[in-house]
Parts: sequence; structure tokens; C-alpha cells
Amino acid sequence: MDLVGKLRFHYDMKVRPRINPDLRRLNALAQRPLPFEATDARTHLQMGFQWMWDAHLAVDRQGLPTKFSIGPQYGVGVPYPETTGYTLNTFLAALPRAKELGLDEERLHALIGNCTRFLLGEQLPNGAFTGGHQKLRNYGRPSIFNTGQILLGLSAVLEHCATHTPPAAWQLDVERLRAAVNGAGDFLADQVTAAGPYDPAHSFRNKVRTYYSRATYGLLRAGQVTGNGRMLAAARRHFDWVADQQRPDGWIDHWGFDEELAVLHTIAYTLRGLVEAGHGLGDARYFATVRRALDRLATFDRARFGHPDLIPSHYRADGSFLNELCITGMSQLSLAILKLPEEQRGEAHTAWAGRMIQATKHFQLRGFKEPLMNGVMPASYPLRGTYQPGDLIEWGTKFFMDTMLVELGVPPRAITG
Repeated sequence: MDLVGKLRFHYDMKVRPRINPDLRRLNALAQRPLPFEATDARTHLQMGFQWMWDAHLAVDRQGLPTKFSIGPQYGVGVPYPETTGYTLNTFLAALPRAKELGLDEERLHALIGNCTRFLLGEQLPNGAFTGGHQKLRNYGRPSIFNTGQILLGLSAVLEHCATHTPPAAWQLDVERLRAAVNGAGDFLADQVTAAGPYDPAHSFRNKVRTYYSRATYGLLRAGQVTGNGRMLAAARRHFDWVADQQRPDGWIDHWGFDEELAVLHTIAYTLRGLVEAGHGLGDARYFATVRRALDRLATFDRARFGHPDLIPSHYRADGSFLNELCITGMSQLSLAILKLPEEQRGEAHTAWAGRMIQATKHFQLRGFKEPLMNGVMPASYPLRGTYQPGDLIEWGTKFFMDTMLVELGVPPRAITG
């Protein structure tokens, strides 16, 4: 870090929190176990949607940004293709009920069209989508994970166009969209090895990881929407490999960024992919894998955890955990649970999901002068916890909005991202 960078870091971490009224207020609220009051799901959804719109404008309508940082590099992040991709699914799920939900339908259409066109510009010649974003070194390099994430949104838009005339506001070339989905799906199918895991050449840290079942959910959706059997067969091969990594006690190997400490965010990615495999491939074995994993996660020592009705942010295979919350992961895991068939998830896990959803309402920021600090969700609690410290993140807000849609009556299976 050069001298200017060091000075900026010092200012953002030491000076700004003392002089910025919004940060002073937030830091005071963050001393509470639950910093904000919960309200009704419709209001929470509207606040999240307003943040998405403001964030979209903040990056000149080029998709959606990574985050709003309250730590280093204070302020709004750069456009982020990966999470812009699957946030399209949230907008599409809300669209049929926009008026009832109090959402601006014109803005929804603008978000869907602008985000889709932005993503089409991020595709590489080999069909893959780029890793990272403009400020990361892997930007412009093929990424298996990001390709799967973006496929979730583009497949949903293509599916919508098959049954609806695309609104003029979307300004979409449907044939270009179809070619993009086919190209990305072919790229992913080519990366699935005969044994089931992805070739690690285009994977994070060049490692094999089971949380890539989330990316394979994108491959599955592409295969479903385009009717491509090769994509579906490759997806099944990967899902089978993921299920085979489960230990007898329910723990799934390689479901974290790191082997020793798995964050709830990637744990939930792993389980969501398997739930969707169960539905999409008509195979209840995947549901059983998820149920065993949930039973394992539920066995933590609640007496040693500050929020015993909820779930820790990170787990180790030996049963130890961090005494923090991953707000994003709670929204994600709740969705995975509620997407399980009722007989598979059971009453205890259903109630657990409900508690997590209600708890997350207490963490949605509001009442600040800075517009991009209203309606957004923190990654962690404490705010500078282990997962994405000091970040108010786009994807956490997206998953929170999904849970609000479910609470407002949208069937869980209609949330396709």
C-alpha cells in the first residue's frame, strides 16, 4: 500500500467514524444485540428495493455494486457481475405482484433490462463470465462460479421471454440472450470432470469446493430452460459428487472458502444447490443430504452462543464455531430450508428458518442521511465480524428481500435465484 493508500485507510478507519454523523449513530446502535426494530415484511421489502434502485443509479445503471463500505474505501463499490446476475431472479419474482407489494413497476423493468444488458457485455469469447470486478486481478478471466451465478439470472430472463413478450423497456435482443445462456451453459458443462468436481483451473484459489453446487444450480437452470440434456447430465454428475462428500455426521467436506473454518454463506450455497437439484432432477437423495447437514448444523452448543435461537456465522468440523452472526447466511439458509419439501425439513427446522427470518429484520439499516446506508444489510454482526467486515452488501440485501417475498406469500419455489 502506497502512502496515499495508507492515509486513506487511516482516515476511513480512525477519523471518519468519529466525525461522520451516520457512522457515529450506527456505531452506537451496533452496541445492541439487535440494532433496529423489526417492522412488516412489505416495508422491509420496499426499503431493500429502494436501496437496489439507488445503488443501480450510483453505478450509472451498470448492474449493481458490490457493497457500501463503512470501513476501508468508504462508500459505494463498483459494478459486480456475479451478484447482479442472481439478483435478477429477485426482481422477476417480485414483478407479477409489484403493485400489491408497493414496488415501482417502471423501475423494476428498468432494473431487469439494464442489468441483463450489462451482464451480456461481461461474457467472454469462450462463453464464460468474468471473475471478480474491475478492481480485482481476476477480472477478465473465466470464472466457473460467477458463470453459474450469472446463468441463474439470465436463464430466468430467457424463460420469462419464452412466455411473455419482453417489455420495450428491457431493450433486449432475445436471440443474443439465448446464445449467451447456451454459451455459458456449454462452458460450465465442459468444466465438470468425469468424476464430478469442476476442473479447478477456473475455480477460486484453484481449489475443488462443494459450495460450487450453487454454480451448478445455474447450470441446471440453463439446461432446463434450453432443453439441453448434456448440461443436465453434467449438473447431475456434479451434484452426485457433492453429496458423496458428506460425512456420516452430516458435515460436508469442502463447503467453505477454507477447509478448517466454513462460513454460513458458503454452507448455505452448498445446501441450496442440493435442494434445487432435488427439485430439478426429481431425486430425493439430495433432499436427504440437506436434511442430514441441517441436523448437523443444529447440534452446536447453544449455551456458548450469544444468539442461541439462531445460528453461528462459522463452523469447524470438530463442532466449534465463532460467536458471530452471518446475516447473509441466515437469509440464505432460511430459503434453503423452506425450499425443502415439508416432510423433509420437519417442524424444528421450519421454526428455525422462521426465527432467522424474523431476526434479520432487526439488522436492515435505516434512518441515515446517506441514502446508500438505508435499506441495505450488513454482512456480519458485529459489523466488523469475520465475514466481509465493515461491509453493507448487495447480495445480502438480495437474499433478505427473497425472504420478505416468501413471507408476503410468494411460494419458496418461485424464488429461483
